[in-house]
Amino acid sequence: MKHWRRTFLSEQEEKEVELRVADFEKKTGSEIKIAVMRESSVYRSTRWQFTALFSIAVTYLLYLEFSWTHDATILLLFQVASVFSVFYATTWKPFQKLILPAGIISIAVKERALAMFYRLSVHESAHRSSALLYVSLFERRFELLLDKNLNEQFEKEELETLTAHMRDHFKSRHFESGLMEFITVFENKLIEKKLTHDRN
Repeated sequence: MKHWRRTFLSEQEEKEVELRVADFEKKTGSEIKIAVMRESSVYRSTRWQFTALFSIAVTYLLYLEFSWTHDATILLLFQVASVFSVFYATTWKPFQKLILPAGIISIAVKERALAMFYRLSVHESAHRSSALLYVSLFERRFELLLDKNLNEQFEKEELETLTAHMRDHFKSRHFESGLMEFITVFENKLIEKKLTHDRN
């Protein structure tokens, strides 16, 4: 596991989750995959947009305050240096959290989760009853995606219930217990809905 993923689960915790997933799959016949990513996007377009707005603001202020008293070359160099400094600053993760709109983050996480759903072939299970739990660490968000046969059996409100307790655990940085509780709740729900089957 990459070093940044160790902030999510330790090696021992990862093994315990893997064993619990194997037990879940044995009992229900469904598959569950957990994808933990460092981030869902580098948000390059948003960084450029913020830098462009900053550049316009700097240009306007320089024109108002210094255009008649300073050499134009010095002002231009100051502006260029300011813009590059801001663009570099947007690569710093804490700064990105300040400038990224919630809507942009939500879209990026959903799009990356869907891409991982197909990349990991979650949709190709024999009974079309697989699930992907996608976790994005930088955004501190997750998405639960279900394959066709499971998706048809769960309402949106039920999916939110499935992940509600896990969200609380994650907020407290109790990641392993959050995953374990989610798997147990999901397992019980499949049994309740009689959606279990033999994987063979």
